[in-house]
Amino acid sequence: MEQLKRANEELEQKIREKSELEEQVRRADKLAALGVLVSGVAHELRNPLGILKATIQVMERELGANAPVREFVSVFKEEVERMNNAIQEFLDFARPSAPQFAEVAVNEIVAEVVQFTRKYLEQRHIVIRPVLADGLPAIYADKKQIRQVFMNLVLNGAAAIKAAGGLEIYSEPLDHYIRVRFKDTGCGIPAENLTRIFDPFFTTKDAGTGLGLAVAHRIVDAHCGFIEVVSEAGQGAEFSVYLPINAERGRDA
Repeated sequence: MEQLKRANEELEQKIREKSELEEQVRRADKLAALGVLVSGVAHELRNPLGILKATIQVMERELGANAPVREFVSVFKEEVERMNNAIQEFLDFARPSAPQFAEVAVNEIVAEVVQFTRKYLEQRHIVIRPVLADGLPAIYADKKQIRQVFMNLVLNGAAAIKAAGGLEIYSEPLDHYIRVRFKDTGCGIPAENLTRIFDPFFTTKDAGTGLGLAVAHRIVDAHCGFIEVVSEAGQGAEFSVYLPINAERGRDA
């Protein structure tokens, strides 16, 4: 009976591993196909936007500070910049750069992200609170890319908070990883969307590209880590990023 139980557990484990592998292959195929498409579209959009940006700069120089149309020029400038930022997200997604591994401190990256986003979050009446473990070992990672992951998760959590709320960031060692958890008091994620949130262009927001979580997932995967999410509709969400402590593992990624 005990042997039958162990055999059944091993079979269930193999089925789970097969399902996870199939999901990874599906996502990789989708990313590759979309990457080619997005790169071409972004290139075609960036050229006319460059002309618009240059034209707006000329108009700003030629118009007086009190010109009646000055405020409209400012609106055009902001919208062009917003479109440029969206295109840059597309290009980052389509042409990901290989991680440049170096020894980094996770808590320092969290502190930088908190400092950078605090003012923006305060304007939205969101309180951000880091709870960071002392004495965490350094990891080998691309600091710029990990900062982008943390930034994306903070902004994703902020977007889920419709009114005043809070966002907490925890860092802690766990087995062979450093785990960084991002916990928000937002609207939560319906169960039917949990398997899709890392898919490119999937979003439930009124505005946004739907690439933030897809990019974060790909970066963490390139660092031999993984992301988990726990959420229920109306109960907020918690994203956990696992980054390996083992230096050799990071360098070999």
